[in-house]
Amino acid sequence: MTCLDWLRELGPHLMVLAFWFTSLAVFEWVRKAKPLTFWLFMFCALAVWLVVTGVKLADLHQKDAFLTRKAEVMDAIGREIKIGQGLLHQIAQDQDYMNPRLGHCNSGPVVARYAPKIEDWKSRSQKLLDEVLPESGALARFQTVPESFPKSDCPKMDFNYWKLLAMTQNLIYIWEATEQYRLRVGPRCRK
Repeated sequence: MTCLDWLRELGPHLMVLAFWFTSLAVFEWVRKAKPLTFWLFMFCALAVWLVVTGVKLADLHQKDAFLTRKAEVMDAIGREIKIGQGLLHQIAQDQDYMNPRLGHCNSGPVVARYAPKIEDWKSRSQKLLDEVLPESGALARFQTVPESFPKSDCPKMDFNYWKLLAMTQNLIYIWEATEQYRLRVGPRCRK
């Protein structure tokens, strides 16, 4: 939140304080006639204003922390999405995988080239979701992938590709719905 946002939120409270100070002249006759009543009234009015303003400040601070944390979470998830999409792009550009007529798409070296990268990305993404959105359902959503995929001449690589695609799409969904997942955790989630 910017300073302007803070001022916009606190504006009504500052206007009340300004009105209170300008109305002191109006209550001058009360101060002269009954000083104890005047000061009791002023003390109570100031105390009420301080409490209401303090509650509003606490609410604004919590909202600011929530928005800051949301931005951090979205940035972290966004980085993992880019890495997942990069892996998908690498696989899609790999001629050994994309040209099944060569007969290399199901070979051990091609599968071994991507399987560790996919597992590393998957475990890193799971750890991230568990840290930033604990017990929100985001991790379960990320891990939900279809049990069957389109069949082709390269079943091992297709399994890796389609699983990676499904997990990347799930991560994109989580990124788009970050606010709902964050509300399940609350503004004070673990860092």
